[in-house]
Amino acid sequence: MTVATGSALLATPVDREIRHQWQADALPVSIFIEEGQVTVIPAQDDRLTLSGNVSGFGWPGSTVKLSQSGNHARLLEKGLFTEHRANYEISVPPSQVSQINIQVKNGKITRQM
Repeated sequence: MTVATGSALLATPVDREIRHQWQADALPVSIFIEEGQVTVIPAQDDRLTLSGNVSGFGWPGSTVKLSQSGNHARLLEKGLFTEHRANYEISVPPSQVSQINIQVKNGKITRQM
């Protein structure tokens, strides 16, 4: 059995919804995303919301974890993925755009504001 065949047999589905909110008084906020496509949109209220979906296949135990401390959030991959899709949406109050720092290691940020 080759490594590729073994990986395919061991791969387990990963499907995780991510959601976190900050109130306007918690700004500024810093968000780091290890991998994914990010769309920044205007919020309908005064909350900053991070939401998204991570899906794919990975070795058993592979997942994406949201680590949040105060006004800092990190979305990090844990484990080994054979296939990975991550799409996130960040809704930001238009008057607070300058208070948000978003970094994506592997992916793209699209702004619709």
